[in-house]
Amino acid sequence: MLTKRNVFLGPLLACLQSCAGAPPLATGWADVRTEHIHLRSNLGLELTRDTASQLQHARDAIAAIGFECATEGSFPPIEVTALDPANYEQIVGIDNGGIYKTSPLGWIGGESAQIILRGIGGRSLAVFQHELAHRLVAACFPAAPVWLNEGIATFFEGTAVEQNRVSTGLPVFLTSWDIGRPSSMMIDERHVIIVPRGRVTKLPTLLATTHRNFYASVPGDPNSDSYNYAAAWALVHLLEVGEPGLKPGFGRYLTALSGTGDDPRRVWQTEFGALDLQSRFESYLDHLDGTHLELEVNLAQRPRPIAKEMSPGAAELHGAWLWGLSSQRSRLQAIAHAKRALLEPGTSAGAHALLATAALTEKDTARARLEIALGLRLAPHDPGLLSLQLKTELADGKPTAAFVQTLSALRGVAFSPEALASEAEAEVVTGELESATRHSNAAVKAAPECWSCRLTRAKVLLALRRPDLAEHELQVVTNLLAHNGGELLNEVDLMRQRVALLNRRRALETAN
Repeated sequence: MLTKRNVFLGPLLACLQSCAGAPPLATGWADVRTEHIHLRSNLGLELTRDTASQLQHARDAIAAIGFECATEGSFPPIEVTALDPANYEQIVGIDNGGIYKTSPLGWIGGESAQIILRGIGGRSLAVFQHELAHRLVAACFPAAPVWLNEGIATFFEGTAVEQNRVSTGLPVFLTSWDIGRPSSMMIDERHVIIVPRGRVTKLPTLLATTHRNFYASVPGDPNSDSYNYAAAWALVHLLEVGEPGLKPGFGRYLTALSGTGDDPRRVWQTEFGALDLQSRFESYLDHLDGTHLELEVNLAQRPRPIAKEMSPGAAELHGAWLWGLSSQRSRLQAIAHAKRALLEPGTSAGAHALLATAALTEKDTARARLEIALGLRLAPHDPGLLSLQLKTELADGKPTAAFVQTLSALRGVAFSPEALASEAEAEVVTGELESATRHSNAAVKAAPECWSCRLTRAKVLLALRRPDLAEHELQVVTNLLAHNGGELLNEVDLMRQRVALLNRRRALETAN
């Protein structure tokens, strides 16, 4: 059942000496898995279990009403961390509901990215639903442009689930002619941003905007990206909820973006090119009133997952990942946690891998090799350590005998998506493109939302001189990274330059 509703918007000593930079993580860490959620949290065992169940229920609802492909086949769990507010503010340093964080520390299975939440409920649940939608867009509508990626994510951010009744498209933005800059307020326990009506991005600009431009702030107006977000949300809202006659064409456009229909740009032009969509959009902005969708969905009962307490070493290693390596301060904190994780046999190899990655970040290859060697003594077949060793065994971009030997060792243990991607990237270097294709395809199939796996497949496709397919993968990478790309987007930009160069060469070859 589908209805529209309006709502009222009212070695121990050495370690002890060298680990003083970061206090040990508090006890009470738990590790919980459901079908699609892998949650680590220091909120206590029972609350972590209940939180994972709530997140799985929200995932089921959003997948059922908006992402049919996510209800079919096998999707790996989404990695989530829920921190108590004190730890969240210490590590993240921003008093908001949560963030999506990427990291080069993908040697922990699945931890090349995490949704990190400040507690649970309210704003944190909305952040989870927003970031979840990004993962589902990348899996179901991989060719989505940036405005649609963010518009859909923000649309599903405003979702509430009550048993089998799902309300979605609840207001995340409103507009006002009476304010000069964005402000926020709580409406029915939801965070809503009010943006100046005259500053909302015009549709021609929105539809043509690039990934970087979408998130860029205007000098002197740090909240200016809100105008793009508001326009993206409102356009998706208009097409999905605002006018019934627009929804079928929007559905055909989404089908094209899934890769099972016609060229998406041609579909958009066919469906909306002859309409004065800007006028309809302007009128819709003036009459936002809380209109949303309410659906009856047959959802499975909320699961009661099995939870386990995390060991001190596992908590320390996870804490090192959470701090990350992006700044000197965070690296020092991460290193301090990793050194404590060295004391536990089950986490010592991972701790050496983290310390090696930190050394590579600082371009200290000698120290990285030492940490890798120490780790491999403890775990000679660890795929993360072997993947890191490959990074230290390239001489001027050419494979050495040691590189080939390490790749051979990795082939015997590369089962996770990240390890398969590392294997494929190394095979590009050795020129084994058929094998690289097979392994990169397997990595993406196992984890369609793994940005590092997609990036590796783009590298393989470039080596195969398939710039069109490589560009597709790079678009998926940008959708997965969304507003949290950071320095990773620099690598994407460099690869796009290679795509453009290959396209120009192909055009010249065709012309001649």
